[in-house]
Amino acid sequence: MYGGTALKSDCQNIPDDITTLPRFEGLTEVWQALEIWKPERGWIEIIECSLPNLIEKRCIDAQIIEGRRISNLLK
Repeated sequence: MYGGTALKSDCQNIPDDITTLPRFEGLTEVWQALEIWKPERGWIEIIECSLPNLIEKRCIDAQIIEGRRISNLLK
């Protein structure tokens, strides 16, 4: 899975098969199987990793929560 954040204004014409999640700070979270699409002004941040298929568990916020959960288990 290839993901990242980009400026909202760069994400107006993303293909339908690429998942986008609006962020409150004027950014858009973008998820795609491979880096097919690139934002015009470049990525704010990127990540390439294995993630769940369910979008509710794939977003950056969900991954932070999962990291905290795992960290608490390891204490």
